[in-house]
Formats: sequence, structure tokens, C-alpha cells
Amino acid sequence: MGITKVNKNLIGDSALNSDKIADNSVGTNEILDNTIVNADISPQASISATKLNLPGSASDLLNGAGAFAEAGVGQADTNNFNIGVLGFKMAVNEGLTLFNLVDGVVDEFNDQSGIDTAENVGMTYDSASDFYSGGAGVTPSPPTQDITSFTSTGPATYTVESGVTNVNVFVIGGGGGGGSGGYNNLHGGGAGAGGAVYYPNYPVTPGGTVAVVVGAGGEGAGYLPPAPGSTPYTPTARPDPSVGTGEYGGYESPLYNYPMTHTYYSPGQTGSDSSFGPLVGEGGGAGGGYLTAGTHPYFPGQTEDSLHSGGCGGAAGGSPSGYLTGEAAPGTQNTNHAVPALTPAILPENSPGSFGNNAGILTPGGYDNAGGEGACAGGGGIGGAGEDTGTDVGGDGGVGLNYNVLDGTTSVGFGGGGLGGGQTDGGTGAVPFGGGNRNPQTNGNPTWFPGLPGGVNRGGGGAGAQNPGNPTPAGGALGGDGGPGIVVVKELATTLTDTSTTLISDTFTANSTPTKARIVVFAEINSTLNSQLSASATRDNTTFNAITLTDNGYVTGSSGAKIYTGSTPLTGTASPQVQVRWKIVGAGLSHINTIHGVSLQWA
Repeated sequence: MGITKVNKNLIGDSALNSDKIADNSVGTNEILDNTIVNADISPQASISATKLNLPGSASDLLNGAGAFAEAGVGQADTNNFNIGVLGFKMAVNEGLTLFNLVDGVVDEFNDQSGIDTAENVGMTYDSASDFYSGGAGVTPSPPTQDITSFTSTGPATYTVESGVTNVNVFVIGGGGGGGSGGYNNLHGGGAGAGGAVYYPNYPVTPGGTVAVVVGAGGEGAGYLPPAPGSTPYTPTARPDPSVGTGEYGGYESPLYNYPMTHTYYSPGQTGSDSSFGPLVGEGGGAGGGYLTAGTHPYFPGQTEDSLHSGGCGGAAGGSPSGYLTGEAAPGTQNTNHAVPALTPAILPENSPGSFGNNAGILTPGGYDNAGGEGACAGGGGIGGAGEDTGTDVGGDGGVGLNYNVLDGTTSVGFGGGGLGGGQTDGGTGAVPFGGGNRNPQTNGNPTWFPGLPGGVNRGGGGAGAQNPGNPTPAGGALGGDGGPGIVVVKELATTLTDTSTTLISDTFTANSTPTKARIVVFAEINSTLNSQLSASATRDNTTFNAITLTDNGYVTGSSGAKIYTGSTPLTGTASPQVQVRWKIVGAGLSHINTIHGVSLQWA
């Protein structure tokens, strides 16, 4: 009987091999369902795509196209964009300009490297804030930028930047020189500060010029007397580390007509005017010296005002002989140089308007053998009048005002009056505002107390000298020099008129031909995105493929900058195809756009 069925138990292991089975004899009907598992399939097996249940063709699978592209590229872009943003953060934290990635670069604009400046159009680099800006409109100047200070005495010229129509202007004249201390326990008056003008939003012509003058401080009065039979003393600079110009003494009024060679009775010298165009800060009035006020033999026909006129007025010196009237010299800044367009308001800082004040009132003193009186009043400051004298006590100089005009943030005192000389130090003086105070230096004689000079470029008045003794020879108590003035100009805004702009990178070399570019732009875009302002990238430096930018929202911080992202295929065919660049172009702009940095990645 023939065998119709063979039990598997009758076939030994490994007895049945491929030689015992005819080709194509085993089909799906001979294999039980679910009996072949992954372990039964050789790693070298070639399985047709038709045997796989996939959402697309094998070609799509291999090339990342179709459904396979939709499944992975969106996340890939997101990951790469995140890498670009991270690169920005690292560049900022490390102070880097070009932050190189694998197949990418981050340019955070710490300087102009990485940018093809020769091909840029209408984009200006701001080195202080590290960004490029351009377009049409008005861009405000940051508080700490675009400040010009004129500090050298004499004439100068301010050239208005293109597009600048308004500036803030601060002007202060040179402070007056302090009066000398006379013979027999007499003292010099404190000098007035230079008059000041602060004019916010002053109109100027773009590209034009404005005449500038910085006023010098007036010399303090007095001299060191020569030894008997020697040549007359010639004043020289004597550095003083405390404050001001470092000089005191040396001035003799040309009106002085004393029949001896002693010039220690002279008043100081009036400071010189500072100006910016028609805006004038008067020079401070001189501090009075012994026998200077009223009508007397040594100044025939002269009045107190003629000797002590100026921005804030100066105080007259003391006299034991009854020549002084006790009147304070008036401040003339407000009268002569008012700014009618402004309403002055005394503010804690940056007060607008025109400022100058009177000197303190002198208390005439009688002379006696017990030591005498005749203390002197303080010079006027731009913030207040000089202090009146008390018994034997010199008056403080008038206070100044605070302005942050020098750097936009730091409050600095200007325009303090000089301290008046007296038997007793009058107290604080006005050194914080640039006015001169008492000087402990004696020039070799314990009875000589020169007044300190006013602060450099702060328009402070020089202090009056103190001479509490009866030196032999007479003289030596020298008035402090006035501090030179200053002119400060702050640009408020720049008008930009470029309707077309181009910002383009240097060329970066890819390791292999890239087929796609992804861009991250860190910017303040005020124009219409993707029409007025658009981005593109290239792989061959010839064909630039447009990139549609998407607003991803505000970044952390106060700048208002946003992050914009986008991607594009790269299709350039010129050789070599590894020359990668990005470009941002503005057309028909009606706003100003600011670009802080760009990241470009390729794959």
C-alpha cells in the first residue's frame, strides 16, 4: 500500500534540506498562519516593497518625500530653528560675533565681521548697541549715545549730523576768579559761577554748523610779593589736587590805581562767556578784593557792578575803612540771556531755562586792634544766591544745579559759587557743584589761605582768599581761579530716508552641496513682513531662493526684538554649489527696521 502521509516524527532533525524540496513547491497554503516570525527571516533577505504596508512608495521612503517628509521634516525644522536660537544665546553670553555650528553659522553682530559691508545698502551699524538699522522714519538716539562735549576753552564748531533736526544743549560760562586777601586781617569775596542755559529740543539744520565758544575761568586776584629789591612776581600755575584748574592768584584789575606795587587789594577776573549759537552762558562775576567797591581813590568813578558783573555776580571784599556799601553784585544771566520759549522749572535734575543768581550780601566790618572783621559774601550759583556774611564768617557760595548731560545717566553738579573769605571758615562751601572752597595751603606762611579754584568744565566760581594775620611782606592770600565752562550737545533723533535697504552676509563654505537652508532672524521689523522686508539664501552665490519668514513672538528682554524663522530649498546650479549666504532686502520702506543678528543653517 502506498504511503499517503508522513508524520513529522518520522523525519529526523536536519534530514530535510533544500535539496529535498523542489523549487516553488512550498507556498502560502503549505505554511500555517503566524508560524514565521522575525527570527526565521535572514538578515540578508531581500524583501520587496510590495510586501510592506507603508504610507508611501519605497522611493518616498528612501528620499524622505511624500508622507515620509510630512512625518519628519516639520520636527527637523523645529529642532534646527531651536539650535539657531540656542546659538544666539551662546553668542550673546560668550560675547561672540560669529558662532560656528556644524553646517551653520550664528552672527550676533558684536562687530561687522561676517557681513559683506561693500554690498550693503542703507543699513547702518551701531557699534554701541550691536545692530544694523535702516529704512525711512525717525530713530531716537539712546540716552547715553550721540553726546558731544566741548571742553577746550575758546572757539569751536559743531557739525550737525545728517538727519538730525533737534538737540539738547547745555551751556555754562567760565566761573569768576576769587578776590585776594588784603593786608591787616582782610579777605577776598567769593566769585560767581558762570551763567547757564539748558535748552531741550533745540532746532538745528541737518548737515549745518553751529558756532561754539567755551568760556575760560577768570583768574583769582593777588600775588606773592617779591623780596625787597627783586623783580616783580610773575604768577605761574601752582597745581592743587583738591579741585578745579589747579591755579590761584595772579590777576590785577586794569582799573586798579593804587600808588604802590602791592596788588593784593585787587578783585578777581570776570569769567568768559560760553555759547552755542545764540544761547549764551555769561562768565561769572569776580570776587571782590580789599578796597574794590564803591567810589574810592583807587578805582575812581567805578561802581561795584562794573567790577563784579557776570553770570551770577560776585561778592565784594571786606574793608576796614568804610569804602564798602554792603551791596551784593547782581546776577545778569537771566536778564541778558533769558530763554522765553521755555518755562524754567527747578527740577531735581536737568532743569530747563536760563540760570544765574546774585552774590550774598556783604556785612561791612569795622577794623580794630583786636583782629578786625570784614568777612566776605559767597558768589552766586546757578541754583541759588551766595550766602550773606556773618560776624567774621565768610558766606558759602550759592548752590548749583545737577545735570546728567555728560553721559546721559550720571548726575553732576554745575555752577556753584565760590566761598567768601572770613576770619572763620564759613562752612561747606559749594565744592559738589564746582565752586571753590577754603584752601588749607599757606605757601610757606601760616597766615596765607588762598581760595580754591572752581571745578574744571563746571563753571564754578573761585573762592575768596583768607588773610587772618598781618604778614610781612604783605600779600600772598590769593583768590581761586574760576573753573572753565563747557558746552554739551545731545542728538535726540535721526531722520532716515532710505526706502531700499540690503543687508547681506559674507560667503560661508559648506562641506557638501546643501539642498535646504533654514534661517533665524533676531530683529525689530516694523515694515510689512515678506513684502517690504524679505529674506533669502543661496548655495552658489548667484541664485537666491526666497524664504518666507514667520513671526515666532517676542524674546525675553526690553528691546522689543522678535525671532523670525523660515526655510527654503536651495536650487542654484552655478559652480561651486557650496557658497552659502543669506540676504535681507527692504523695498518701499516707510519704517525703520533693526536687525540684531542672523543664524543660517544648511543641510
